[in-house]
This record gives sequence, C-alpha cells and structure tokens, in this order.
Amino acid sequence: MRLRGRKKTDGSYFYATTLSFRIICILFSFILGTGFLSVVMDGGGAGVSYIPPLFILFLSLCGALYVEKWIFSPVSENIISYFGIWPVVRRRIIPCADIRKVVVRHFRKGTMKTGPDAPKRRWGNAPMVVLSLETFQDGKIDIEIISERVSGGRTEQTGRIISELCGLPFDMDRPYDQETQTTLRDI
Repeated sequence: MRLRGRKKTDGSYFYATTLSFRIICILFSFILGTGFLSVVMDGGGAGVSYIPPLFILFLSLCGALYVEKWIFSPVSENIISYFGIWPVVRRRIIPCADIRKVVVRHFRKGTMKTGPDAPKRRWGNAPMVVLSLETFQDGKIDIEIISERVSGGRTEQTGRIISELCGLPFDMDRPYDQETQTTLRDI
C-alpha cells in the first residue's frame, strides 16, 4: 500500500495511508454488509456459506481501521510513528538525535544479490525499494517497502525530504532511473 506525504503548516511532514483507501474499504464493507444482511433477512444460505463473505467483510473493516502514519517534526526534533488497527495502535516516538541516517535501498524480491550480477527479472522477482531509518541503537526501522514500479521515484524523493527536514544524512544505493528496462523476454 502506497503511503502519501504532505507538508503541514507547522513545518512538519506527514507520511501516511490515504483517506481514499479508507473510504474505499468502508464503501466495500457497507456494500458487502448490506448484501449479507439482505440474504440473512430473506432466510437464504446455509451456516457454512456465511463464512467467506463474513471473512471478506472482516478484512475490509480491518483495512478501513488500519493506521500507519509517520510524523517528522523539525520543531520538536522527533519522529512519531503510529501503526496498528484502531483501537490497538502502537505509538512510537524516536528522537532525531537517535537516527544515524535516512536510507533508501533497492533490491529484487526473492534474491539476495544486488548490483550488475543480480539475476534478471523473473515472475515474482519484482524490483523493490525500501525507505528506512538507521538508528544508533536498534539498527534499522523500515518506513516503507514497496515495488519500485508503484513507487515511481516518490519513495526516494520522500527520503530526501525527510533527511532535509530532520537534518539527517541521506544514503541511497542508486538513483531511481538506473533500473534496467524490462522486456517481454524477461518475463
């Protein structure tokens, strides 16, 4: 799922799931719930046949209540992370002084090799990009892991914005546009 960033009026940077994702999940839940209730009210279906639609309804409600957001505040010099399914949301405050650098790494899903000797793309070995914070104590905190095609260079740009905003060093293994072109033969 793609996270979106925006700068707030107080100078902080807000990086979170979109409102449109929640609205789509709520609408899907409403349509599925309405259909399920109409079948139950009409007396149709058997007990076991209720399980798949209820499971999908549960997943769509979890999607609507899913919270993932990061607030990068240069004023308080903190990074605040919220993650979970409401009402069970974990809040984590990380002082900017505990962060060594902002890191963007590229890799291919399903392989440990990187660089020019990496295997060509096969089915399921999509190029991925990771935006993370490297700390002095804990090691690495991943902010976003997403397909490079879906990212379209926005994850790399977000890493630069975060590093400039918090006054942290920025490290990226390669620019976005150096990805080799995929042809039909590679698939």
